[in-house]
Amino acid sequence: MRDKRGLPPKPVVGLGLLLLRGMSWFQNLLIPAPMRIADLTFGGWSFAEVVRTAAALGVADALACGPMTAQALAKEIGAEPERLYRLLRFATVHGVFSVASKSRLQQGPETTAFRNNALSACLREDHPNSQKHLILAVVGKQHLAAGWSELEWGVCTGGRIFERA
Repeated sequence: MRDKRGLPPKPVVGLGLLLLRGMSWFQNLLIPAPMRIADLTFGGWSFAEVVRTAAALGVADALACGPMTAQALAKEIGAEPERLYRLLRFATVHGVFSVASKSRLQQGPETTAFRNNALSACLREDHPNSQKHLILAVVGKQHLAAGWSELEWGVCTGGRIFERA
């Protein structure tokens, strides 16, 4: 039920977007407003940075051949194992990357293996619907996201936020 590019038909996408809006409405109904606004504010920013960092480091590309422990992956991409492990745990909780194997008795960079899933695969350079370069262009202080930090100034002055950034 996908086209040659691997995308679902437009009606399915439309239904999915409708369901997303419904879930957001339901969350707004159930979660107390102070908690929901904090989740939307802090969750979006930190999650975007985690995904950008994973894309910039080439984590999904390195996992293309199969699962790797955070320690082996860190050596492959030139990262610090404990910090990479924490980044991958955060991403995994949010559905980007999956845990391939873990020991219930001992968890850490040496024992926990991660693998790509449908979301993280879109961060691969060779994926037909790769989002890697879009994410790298939009998220981060030195890119388009920097302009949004000037939004308050732009609203007050009428100035162009992306030029100021």
